[in-house]
Amino acid sequence: MSTKIFSDQKALNILKRLNENTEDEYYKITAEEYKELMKLASYNGEGLSKIKTFKKKPLYIVGDVKLSGTPTKSIGNVAYIEGDLDISRTSVSTIGNT
Repeated sequence: MSTKIFSDQKALNILKRLNENTEDEYYKITAEEYKELMKLASYNGEGLSKIKTFKKKPLYIVGDVKLSGTPTKSIGNVAYIEGDLDISRTSVSTIGNT
């Protein structure tokens, strides 16, 4: 159970930091932070994008995003990935405006 609490606290810290990041055109987030939030959102990118924090601006992800083999159907509101994107063996059919 402590792992779940740790993960939830980590997600809250990520979201708090993003809320403070209001001056840029995008929310800058590391690939690890994105993967952690996706995991907590059951790999539902559209659901992740509906979080109040993310409705304002798209994500700018720094690092390699490796979602291969996960139940991901959408990457959500991601505008830019500074690195590689691996969505092999997922149900992602489009990457939208990324």
